Amino acid sequence: MAQKKLFKIPLGSRYALTIIAVTFSTVSVLSYTSFLQFNTTLNQIKETSARSFEEKYLYQVKQKAQMLVTYLGIALKNPLYNSDFEEMRSILESTSAFPEIEYSYIYDNKGKIIESGYKNDAFLKGNVLADRISRNAIESNKMLIQYSNEIIDASNPIFYDNKIIGGIRVGFSLEKMRKDISSIKEDHTFFRKIGLSHNVVTIHIVALSSALLGVILAFLIGKRLAEPIARLSKLTAKIGAGEYDVEIPINRSDEIGDLADSFRKMAMEIKKTQNKLIQSEKLSSLGMLASGVAHEINNPLAGVLTLLRLRKKKLNKESEDYLDYLDMISACEHIAAIVTDLLSFSRDSKLKLTKLNINDAVDSSLNFILYQLIKAKIKVNKYLDPFLPFINGDKGKIQQVVVNLISNAKDAMPDGGEITITTKVSSSGKNVLLEIADTGSGIKKEHLVKIFDPFFTTKEIGRGTGLGLAVSNGIIDKHNGKIFIESEVGFGTKFIIAFPILATETFEQTI
Repeated sequence: MAQKKLFKIPLGSRYALTIIAVTFSTVSVLSYTSFLQFNTTLNQIKETSARSFEEKYLYQVKQKAQMLVTYLGIALKNPLYNSDFEEMRSILESTSAFPEIEYSYIYDNKGKIIESGYKNDAFLKGNVLADRISRNAIESNKMLIQYSNEIIDASNPIFYDNKIIGGIRVGFSLEKMRKDISSIKEDHTFFRKIGLSHNVVTIHIVALSSALLGVILAFLIGKRLAEPIARLSKLTAKIGAGEYDVEIPINRSDEIGDLADSFRKMAMEIKKTQNKLIQSEKLSSLGMLASGVAHEINNPLAGVLTLLRLRKKKLNKESEDYLDYLDMISACEHIAAIVTDLLSFSRDSKLKLTKLNINDAVDSSLNFILYQLIKAKIKVNKYLDPFLPFINGDKGKIQQVVVNLISNAKDAMPDGGEITITTKVSSSGKNVLLEIADTGSGIKKEHLVKIFDPFFTTKEIGRGTGLGLAVSNGIIDKHNGKIFIESEVGFGTKFIIAFPILATETFEQTI
């Protein structure tokens, strides 16, 4: 048994704390590195007073280049990984504030330039530079400072999950800096201190601003991430308690939205499965009861019916007793029909599946019941597809379904009407469709959900057992088919049956 946690940190808080910790760690490292670099540089200025102004200035530029590509490498890590070109372009454009920068490029892990910080270099996008400086920068797995034609080229590879995903290159023009040297020679030490201090302060300001922004974003994103998950957690508890009709008020186009959609589908599927299990158990119990009742009634009923028929033969057809015997025999035959339906419903009878054309089953079914339809003043319209593909079916059982549906249609039209029988291939090309429509009274909406329940009937007492559609539904299900119903009160009813088309030319099986 799992132990209950004494202290629980919400997901949003954990996410926010993680971002804050990473942000402050980055800021601390940058600040400490800048401080060390600043002190180191000041000590070097004191120790290298014999160097020329140009050498010292060059050293400062190298330090500046290292700090800049380090910062740019950190800033460009996520935009480069996510291919956020707008963000990369915005970061590169910020380098235009440094007049000594000649160029700045972002390249991918194959060396192809994917973004440039200057419009004049836009033509380079999509190309791989083949000069020595470019090759060295692309092939290096660490920061590299190179010299070429009065240019200091600073490059830094960008890593994500310990893999190089690209890099940043910045070129500093020594020509511009050397033109400015003449104006600062008088107080070079002070200038360098001020310049370095300004760089360190700038980095600190940028780092602290980034930290503050990171904290705010961490809390906002953490809250947005945690709230719907907390709601889903509560709804899961309700579903576990059996409340499957819960509303999930989460409509988002991200992974959280996908998770909410999955929860909705899960709740619907669980509800459907539970209803099927309940219905299955009901039908199983009902089938056992029906089978027992049918067997108990069938034997004595057969004896009574035989005796009545024998007695009837001895009576005068004109006598009153003869008519009474006819009524008794008719009542017993009606009971026998009910018993037969009960046995059909309760038995798991096997199907003799053969290659079958539905049109044949329809024609033979009409032969059984056509006289009754003519007598009831019902016109039959047939629209049978002559090129209908075969199905894998039991002709006798399908005839039973067709006769049952036509009989129900006849009963729904006591004053006559029309029955339209149509066979065709479905639009998907995977099923044969059998449609039986009538112009009868229709079925009420509240009755449609119960129409296939055993013993449910809207007919008058004595005119139906309520088992016909239940048995038909079972037969169709055994054929891997589906039955649908469309009905409107006063306008008639249509049954649509879909049978899968036979996949092979010759197939025969008993199930």
